[in-house]
This record gives sequence, C-alpha cells and structure tokens, in this order.
Amino acid sequence: MIFGHVFSLAGLQTFEAGPLKHAGWHGAAVHGFFAISGFLILASAIKTPLAPYLWRRFLRIYPGYFVAILAIAFLFAPLGALLDASVRWDGTAAVRFVIGSLDLRPSAYPVENAVPWQQGWNGSLWTLFYEGVAYVGLGLATAIPWVRRNIRVLAPVIGVLGTIGYLGPSRARIATVLPDDLARIVHNGLELWTFFAWGMVAYVFADRLRPHLGWIAASSGVALVALSVPAIPTRLSELVLLPAITYTVLAAGALIPWRLGARNDISYGVYVYAFPVQQILVILGVGQFGWLVTALSCLVCTIPLAWASWKLVEQPSMRLRRVVPSRRRAEPIPQSA
Repeated sequence: MIFGHVFSLAGLQTFEAGPLKHAGWHGAAVHGFFAISGFLILASAIKTPLAPYLWRRFLRIYPGYFVAILAIAFLFAPLGALLDASVRWDGTAAVRFVIGSLDLRPSAYPVENAVPWQQGWNGSLWTLFYEGVAYVGLGLATAIPWVRRNIRVLAPVIGVLGTIGYLGPSRARIATVLPDDLARIVHNGLELWTFFAWGMVAYVFADRLRPHLGWIAASSGVALVALSVPAIPTRLSELVLLPAITYTVLAAGALIPWRLGARNDISYGVYVYAFPVQQILVILGVGQFGWLVTALSCLVCTIPLAWASWKLVEQPSMRLRRVVPSRRRAEPIPQSA
C-alpha cells in the first residue's frame, strides 16, 4: 500500500521494468486484505453468536478509526499548515470533519493545493465502511441456523454472484438506476465484497486447498502480470486476480514459519496512518529523493504511530470484548467427505 501510493502522492514517474508497469499495486493490497478478512471473519461468524461477534468486530475497527480521524483533524492537518504556509487549517472545519466521519465514511476534509492528494488527508480510510458492511451482513446471515448448516454451498454461490456483479455489465448500469450516493457504495462495494466472498470460499474449502510454495510463486507471478501489463484487457486481469490474490495471500500466510504480528499486530495502524504520514513527507520535500526513499521513509515514520495505535487504542479496546459474553456455537462448519 505504501509503495503503491508513493508515485501519485509524490508526483513521481510510474515505475516500469520491461513490460511491467506500476498500475494499482495498492489496490491489490486492499484486495488481499479483503480476501484474508473474508476467510477469518467467516470463521468467527459461524462460531460466535451475533451480539458478541458484532461487538468484537466493532472493537477491532472503530476505536482505532476514530482516533485516526481525530489525528487527521488535529494533528496532521495543523502540522501540514505549520510546515507549509499555503496549507490551511481551520478548527471549525476540523470539527465538522470528525462529526461527518462518525459513520465510517470519512467526510471530505478541505485542503489547499499544497496537499498532495486533493480529496483530503487520508485516502485509505474509505475501505473501512465496506469492511464494516461486510462484517454486519455476514453476522446477520450466519445468525440463521440454516445458513450456518449450508455455508459450504452458500459461500461459493455468493462468490459466483459477486463475481458476476463485479465483472458483469450490470455494474456499469448501477449509476443510472440508483441515487448517486447509493450507486457509489454499491459500485465500490461490489469490488471489495467479491474479494471478501472469495476469502469465504477459501475458508469452506480450506481442507482441500493446500498451501504449496510452487503454487504460491505461480499465483503471485500471475497476479503481478495481471496487475502490471497494460496490454491485458481489464476484465480479464480482474477475473484472474480474484483467485490469484486470494490464494497467494492465504497460502503464503499459512506457510510463514513465524506468527508475524500474533502478539503485537500493527498492521491496522500502518493502514490508517501511512497515507497522511506520506503526505507530510511529500510536503517536506522527501519526494525529490525518489520512490524508494519516500516509501521507506514513510514506513519508518509510520511504524511508531502504528505501534502506539496498537498499544494505546486497539489492544486496550479489545480487552473490552468480554463486556458482551460469548459462547461457542454448537454447529461446526460442514466438512467435505
């Protein structure tokens, strides 16, 4: 994600290596996240009653998100104004931004031309609304016993229908039949929810999908080509990326010999803070040193914020999960013969 955003934020020339060209690498990171999420969240949803399931999902996303919103309004934006006189900060606008972002849909924070990304300070947070919708929808669905008993059939059906909706011609017609705001939600959601659904499919067939280093190398290579070769038709590359990204991230995660982030998971903090950190670095002029230096600088500067987010916000919030007691559901997921 950090390496994907660096080109547009720093105004750098697109990375090219032979036929490969940087084109949406950060989007692939988001897709991989949703595939992993579909896998893990389905496991949680079928084993946990609805109330504690929703409570735990809320604790995992919302406190960290809310603090990030406050940081944008009262830390990054004022810092940007301090570093560059052409960047302006207004307290009233900051308060409106926070209030308008409480529904997991970050409102537009007014910025001046000096800010690299003109739509606001944090271009990463928009996906969290769609993640939240997926959590709620899956929780409500698996609260129905019939759905849990038949999830091995229903997950592939959802995956197929999502793929058709995402890649089919009907997606382009959405804007003509729905109100603008709802059309935008459905249009963006179909893309992300389809990867989420493929993660669900991988979960129900996990007993048959064995991670193998050779297959991981092949699928990651296919994904890289599909992402980076402009000559490939868009719909074909999107179709190829669904299984390629899903298998790559899940199988690679299963084969990693150490439990990276098992005790201190800073991935969410990196996700919510990397974008505004990178914007500050660009305002400081770091972008002139090239994409690699800019991206690595962003990573180094983001890790302390992500660590603080985990230790001071996310981890303490997760300790509240027992406020809503939970007990394991009796029905296990059906396994193949």
